[in-house]
Amino acid sequence: MYAAYIILLGLMIYKRDMRIIRVIIVPAFIFFLTTAVRSGINAPRPYEREGFVPLVKKNTHGKSCPSRHTACAFAIAMACLYVNVPGGIFMLAVAMVISASRPLMGVHYPLDVLFGAVISLVPGIIGFYVL
Repeated sequence: MYAAYIILLGLMIYKRDMRIIRVIIVPAFIFFLTTAVRSGINAPRPYEREGFVPLVKKNTHGKSCPSRHTACAFAIAMACLYVNVPGGIFMLAVAMVISASRPLMGVHYPLDVLFGAVISLVPGIIGFYVL
């Protein structure tokens, strides 16, 4: 997902596409918003509360909600959608797979990823399509 974002930015620079300003600002805003909200909520992670070992090595305590992986995946997918609809649709599908993987790995609750998607989609729609 992150490599696709770097490639998108590189292509936009190469083509001198002025939409790059939104493609940088909107995902950055979503990243910082998600980081601030999750620090404020500071919800425990499933492996902390339930006492199991997650499928991926994780030592983080708290900051479970919202899922920043999910929020960033959807922010990047929306940026791709803004620039190229077919590519954006594909990236939205990838973002959904990333979202589904987080609870399956035991590092987030389903509500964490749902909140991560919403906290990304709402500002993404406003930033890319309303303003």
